[in-house]
Amino acid sequence: MTHGTADRARAVALAVATALRDRTDPVLSDPALPRAEADVVADDGWRASSLASGFPGLALLAGYLDECRPGDGWARVGHVQLAGSIRDTAALARLGPSLYTGWGGLAVAATALARGRPRYGAFLERADIALASSASVLAGEVRDSDPPLRPPLIDLVTGLAGVTVALLARRGTPAVDEALREALAVLAALAEPDPRSDGHPRLVTPPQWGALRLDGGRPLLNLGLAHGLPGVLATLSLALSEGAGGDTEAAAVTALVHWLRRYRRTDRWGPVWPNGVSVDPAAPAPPPGRMAWCYGTAGCARALWLAGRALDRAQWRDEAVDAIRGALRRPPSERGMSSPTFCHGQAGLVHIALRFAADTGDGEISSAIEAEVVRLIDAYEPASAYGYRRVDGAGPPEDVAGLLDGAAGVALVLLAASGDRPPTWDRVFLVA
Repeated sequence: MTHGTADRARAVALAVATALRDRTDPVLSDPALPRAEADVVADDGWRASSLASGFPGLALLAGYLDECRPGDGWARVGHVQLAGSIRDTAALARLGPSLYTGWGGLAVAATALARGRPRYGAFLERADIALASSASVLAGEVRDSDPPLRPPLIDLVTGLAGVTVALLARRGTPAVDEALREALAVLAALAEPDPRSDGHPRLVTPPQWGALRLDGGRPLLNLGLAHGLPGVLATLSLALSEGAGGDTEAAAVTALVHWLRRYRRTDRWGPVWPNGVSVDPAAPAPPPGRMAWCYGTAGCARALWLAGRALDRAQWRDEAVDAIRGALRRPPSERGMSSPTFCHGQAGLVHIALRFAADTGDGEISSAIEAEVVRLIDAYEPASAYGYRRVDGAGPPEDVAGLLDGAAGVALVLLAASGDRPPTWDRVFLVA
């Protein structure tokens, strides 16, 4: 990437982070602010303690900025934002282990801000206890449930895959380590065949869930990194790469890769995956999904890469690289994405491509990234509340602050693209 594009990416990221900082501090410092002003950060879906759409996601951005620009005051900003996450003690008492909406996200955000320094020790000790105990409860619920399983039980956002990511980040205490072993064993068991679903893995989900709906009444294999098989696969693969898990988890990774590769298709630009497939062999083939992180080719490609890295399977890695090349080759108008944000928009694709480029040095991917980053920079709207707005369907663009669907996620990607520091935050997206 040229220095000019990197400089622009950095400048826009700082402008977004500054807007988020300036609109956060007043709300936190004076809880008696008039409602109209407090609503600046009470955007659609805002939840103070949520990593996905609340203060912990903003704290994650501040922590990365503190790495990139030490001494600029971002550690204090992150501290203020973390304080905003936990000041509602009644809400904390109701939290489960979820990565995106619970103790998992709080623990990850505080760990990122601490950066190995002796900070937030008392809070992290409390978070570890809450995370480990509630993770064990969730693991037991998943283990005792019969397929089809609802995605919120097993996925990255609220389920066991995301909780396992948080446990990996907090390894080192007996309670967390025991909860991690239990979670990995239960995740690995989800790869076992379910005879009621024609031998598909136990993690099959109901035929209708959220926006993913297939006709016929049979269970479906959800192929979204955020909500389905690729998320479980990526989580197990990351654990193996870090020395957690063993032969059972490796066998589960191999089994899940089989199903992911089975439902890969190819069109004029390259490999593609649908959002989900029915376990009914007579069901018509669904269309390809978006080129996005949450559902579609980019997320599936990254899960396949992580599996190939974990088990040292060059063929899987090569197939993953071929898939992300195809996603970048596809014209933007054909990608099924209109939002600049991370979850199902441009930022998610850009970041996955950045990681592939760093991992492989692939010339085609590296050459494509410049144009993709420029497109993301050009979507910046300085007159909007945070600089980037979520675009979802035919509705008007929305000012959203958070990590998953809002401006904070875009700023993180632009900072990573600027090359100041390797990203240390993207484990929460199952990217590295």
